[in-house]
Amino acid sequence: MTSVQSPRQPIVNAPPVTFALCLALCGLWGFFQLAPEEWTYVVLARLSLFPPDFLAVASGAAGLDTVPIVATLLTHALVHVDGLHLLVNVGFLLAIGSQCERALGVPRYVLLLLGATVAGGAVQLAADWGEQVVVYGASGAVSGCLGALARLAFGGRLPAARRFALAIVGVVVLTNILLALVGGDLVGADAQVAWQAHLGGLAAGLLFGWPPRRRSPPNLDKS
Repeated sequence: MTSVQSPRQPIVNAPPVTFALCLALCGLWGFFQLAPEEWTYVVLARLSLFPPDFLAVASGAAGLDTVPIVATLLTHALVHVDGLHLLVNVGFLLAIGSQCERALGVPRYVLLLLGATVAGGAVQLAADWGEQVVVYGASGAVSGCLGALARLAFGGRLPAARRFALAIVGVVVLTNILLALVGGDLVGADAQVAWQAHLGGLAAGLLFGWPPRRRSPPNLDKS
């Protein structure tokens, strides 16, 4: 008798960019849990988006700190202090980001993540301009993946796919309206949900998530 062993499936079946991003998010969260408090404060201050810093950039007073401050439009997505916040974002990235990466390919998926993160951070920065708040988390990128998934569904020919896309957009918008009204009560008094960043990321996802072009077969001339 012979037995054929089926190949082992990976525990996390995610494409490389999504897997690496989730690993980085979890690694930095672990650092915040284990490192001395003064270290975590320095890293949090360097990576998070802090609107008053951009006042200094706008006035030209930031000097050599201009580039690191502007870079927080991207780096704030790496920071998660609360475990539930991390779990939600990583879960969405594994479920939805993986689909976007497979559908778009690595270059366009990376562009989507960068564009949605910057768009979400910029919208939140505009909403909190000059306010003493700290903005962090990958929710802008997650919303961008939702928007891209909706855009991909819009590009489909099936009416059911388009209804699904409209449902995604509707759920995200309504959820963020709810968060805008009672977000503080949902997540606790010490934190607010950056719902503006969600909408900014969603808009970027709808922009960057256009369906890939299908190559038409070459014309063959008969002689």
